[in-house]
Amino acid sequence: SPIVTEATDTASPSVEDEVEAAYLRYWDVYADAVLNLDETGLEEVMTGAQLQRTLGEIGSLRQRGRAAMILVEHDVVVAELDAAAGTASIRDRYTNSSYEVDAETKEAVGDTAPGVVLTDTYSLVKEGEAWKVRDGIRLEE
Repeated sequence: SPIVTEATDTASPSVEDEVEAAYLRYWDVYADAVLNLDETGLEEVMTGAQLQRTLGEIGSLRQRGRAAMILVEHDVVVAELDAAAGTASIRDRYTNSSYEVDAETKEAVGDTAPGVVLTDTYSLVKEGEAWKVRDGIRLEE
């Protein structure tokens, strides 16, 4: 009966749900990292090129005495998923209202830009039990 099916779905989230949840968690960890200039926990949500890029971004912010306030509104679609291979890609058409802040005071530096709509495709890979963001590509509108 339908009720049993719904109960089963609720009990075990689909792989697609897992991928989407991991992607949104990636954003949470990333946002904390660039605001607090703290690399702790990045390896739990990202790997490969994305991890290297983020470490570089934090280093650059730190050198300039800046940090970043990440404000994004997501519109996420799991575009590809190969559960057996442990690979997935997500397309996110998101509104980005992020801005730089002073590293110490967290006060905005310069003007805060109005939200820009961007479309990125992120590739994720499963390492152990965790889905991690491996790379991201900006799509031209």
